[in-house]
Amino acid sequence: MPQKTPRNRLLFSVVVLSAINILNFYDRHAPGALVEPMRKELHLNDTQIGLLASVLYLVDPKTGFETSIAALPFGLSSALELSK
Repeated sequence: MPQKTPRNRLLFSVVVLSAINILNFYDRHAPGALVEPMRKELHLNDTQIGLLASVLYLVDPKTGFETSIAALPFGLSSALELSK
């Protein structure tokens, strides 16, 4: 019979997961708050800011895009190794 999780442990888990979710939210929105200071300091126009935002999105590990791109060659090499 499985042992019941104590209430304190469950509450602690909920608090930790909620804190991680809040940090994740603020981490995703930090570049938006920095657009104007970056624009002024680096003398960027709207197109350059858009390209920079696109690059930040593509290399952000939370989006999973680069993980998908990186998975293609690794999956292919794995399939080729298994077929030998």
